[in-house]
Amino acid sequence: VPKKLFEEWKKKDPLERFENLLTDKGILSSQKKDSVISQIQQEIDLAMKSALERPYPKPEESTEGVYAK
Repeated sequence: VPKKLFEEWKKKDPLERFENLLTDKGILSSQKKDSVISQIQQEIDLAMKSALERPYPKPEESTEGVYAK
């Protein structure tokens, strides 16, 4: 992607724009943002740990629930 085009679309990023809106309205402080990010990271870490501790499925079970019937 050309850098100029990337920079143009980066300005339109809905997540960044929403974050800026919440910050501008005083709804989201940097402390609250850091807290939310920390909570999300903890959830991700817990999910990863749980997934890595589970055994691999049997080969014959690996496609169950993947395809619509």
